[in-house]
Amino acid sequence: MNSKKRGLSRGLEALLAEDSSKEEAHQPAKDVSRSETQSAIAEEANRQTAMMVALFKNIQKERLALQEEAEALKKLIEEFESIVRSDLR
Repeated sequence: MNSKKRGLSRGLEALLAEDSSKEEAHQPAKDVSRSETQSAIAEEANRQTAMMVALFKNIQKERLALQEEAEALKKLIEEFESIVRSDLR
């Protein structure tokens, strides 16, 4: 009964053995694909993090600029008031 079966007469065992060998053959490709996917996800996360940091820095600069502008305007108002007061005396 050691004769090699062909076609449909190979039996269920042969089909199952063939399927498991195909799965094993494709496993390294899945690992490479998974590694590439993880790498792409990490790169995207790094890019998004860098964009968020840049956004926060710009917001801080804008707030600082607004604060500096407000302080400069306050100083101008105070100087103007002191000039007007001295003229009124």
